Amino acid sequence: MQWDHHITNLTLSLRIIRLIADLAEDWRQLDERIGAVSAEIEALAVQDEHCHRLMSVPGVGPIISSAVVAAVGTGAGFKQGRDFGAWLGLVPKQESTGDRTILGKISKRGNKYLRTLFVQAAHIVLVRRPHGARLGLWPWIEAAGRRSWGPPVRDGFVLRCG
Repeated sequence: MQWDHHITNLTLSLRIIRLIADLAEDWRQLDERIGAVSAEIEALAVQDEHCHRLMSVPGVGPIISSAVVAAVGTGAGFKQGRDFGAWLGLVPKQESTGDRTILGKISKRGNKYLRTLFVQAAHIVLVRRPHGARLGLWPWIEAAGRRSWGPPVRDGFVLRCG
C-alpha cells in the first residue's frame, strides 16, 4: 500500500511516541471514569421519583433531571413553569408601555449550566424528533411555529428571512 511507505518513512522521536501513547492512555482512563460516573448518575436518577418524573419529558435524561433536582429540589418555590423559565433565564425580557408588552431577548440570567442543558435537549427534540416527542410535544411545537410572534418554523427548523 502507498500509505505503508509513508508511515515507515515517518520519523518521530521515541519521546513524542511515548507522549502520544501516554495521552491516549489518559484519554481511555477519562472515558472509563466518565462512563462510571454517568452510570452512577443514571442509577441515582432512576431511583429518585422527582428525577424519574422529569425524565418523562422528551429530551430530558438522567443528567438533566439530576441537575434540576440538585438545583431546585421539588420545584415548590415556583408557582408555574414560567417562573422556573424566568429563574433559568429562558423567558424573554418584557418591557411594558401602557397596554403594550414588548418581548425582548432571553435574559440569560440564572443557572447557565441548566440553561445550556435545556437548550441542548430542545435541540435534540427538534432535530431528531424522538418518538415520544412526536406523539406528545410535536403538535404543540408546530402550532408554536405558526404563531405570528416568532420566526417562521417549518419541519422543526427556523426559517431565516433575508
